[in-house]
Amino acid sequence: MKSRMLLLIPLLTLCLLQNAPAEEHEPEPKGEPANLEAAPKMARMMDSSGVYYSSKLRAQLYLEWMYIRQNGQRVTFWGARIVGMDEGSPLQDLPHVQLGDVITRLDGMRISRSAHWHRVDDGGYYALPEAERHYGDTVVRWIRSGTYTVLNDRVNLGPLGGGPDDGGPVRP
Repeated sequence: MKSRMLLLIPLLTLCLLQNAPAEEHEPEPKGEPANLEAAPKMARMMDSSGVYYSSKLRAQLYLEWMYIRQNGQRVTFWGARIVGMDEGSPLQDLPHVQLGDVITRLDGMRISRSAHWHRVDDGGYYALPEAERHYGDTVVRWIRSGTYTVLNDRVNLGPLGGGPDDGGPVRP
């Protein structure tokens, strides 16, 4: 009886691991996070190195480790700072959006989910596959630059498609 129980343990462990949710891999933070309330350093951010272009959001994003203060607590997170927007970008539907504002989530999913470093000849940038997976009415969680105010607004990202297929689409 005891030997049968010992054989069941690895089998149960394997079953539990297969049904466990996949880990959300995010980049490892290096150094002190940026204070979101401080004025953005637009000159550094407008440099093309380190900037990711989202074909779905039609915007240039810079992934940055940062923090805000809420209820006296310092909250750290990865955010995608908007450093450029094409004409007709769905992000322009966010009320009073401007360069330097930060996107933290799309439909409740961290924008940094599955982010990975993409190396190019002159350096590289963080690729943000989560920015390409959403379509239709999408809730954008964002923070206005220079504030600690977290906002949630709905924008329409258009029909399915328009970005690389990385992880499948996320229904509105």
